[in-house]
Formats: sequence, C-alpha cells, structure tokens
Amino acid sequence: MRSAPAIVVMGVAGCGKTVVGEALAKSLGAV
Repeated sequence: MRSAPAIVVMGVAGCGKTVVGEALAKSLGAV
C-alpha cells in the first residue's frame, strides 16, 4: 500500500484555509 503525501495549508485566521483544503481534498478524491 502506498501512503499519500501530506499537504499543509497555512495562513492567518479567516484567509480561506478550510475552503482551499476542502476543494483540494475533493479534487484529489480524498473525501
């Protein structure tokens, strides 16, 4: 089994990290 790479999204509060993370996870088929 191959492990997936870790992706870190960093930024200040309110900059959209959750939005970016959710879109990225969806596009990669992680969710």
